[in-house]
Amino acid sequence: MSIVPGFESFIIESSGIGDISLSVSRPVWRREGKQLLANAGLSLPVGSIDEVGPTPRVSGTDTQLPFTMQIGSGTFDLTPSLTYAAGHNHWNWGSQLRGTFRIGENDRDYTLGNRPGLSAWVKRTSSSWVSPSLRFVLQS
Repeated sequence: MSIVPGFESFIIESSGIGDISLSVSRPVWRREGKQLLANAGLSLPVGSIDEVGPTPRVSGTDTQLPFTMQIGSGTFDLTPSLTYAAGHNHWNWGSQLRGTFRIGENDRDYTLGNRPGLSAWVKRTSSSWVSPSLRFVLQS
């Protein structure tokens, strides 16, 4: 909703293929139903950062959409993570520390912020077709 005349109500959208990520995982520790996995990843900037659309800023003209509506980052990004996973009987649990770290600036002389994150989960396997789980995610 907007207070700009002619834009009391409007929809902005963008769509397309985003950045592509490549990664490799390797177990770094294992013991009796527990393991620690290291993951190294790289995100390639193939998603658009030039999306335009109608906004209240300039009536009747498509303008550059805000960075939150762009499909890509425009930068190469490192995406490392460390995952701990364990299980016993029908229960599995674990946590993951991960991040997205931007390398350089895009062609608009801008860099999205780095994004550290932490998640934890617990899952119960009750049958071959159902596995209820609970996940908590904290991401900046």
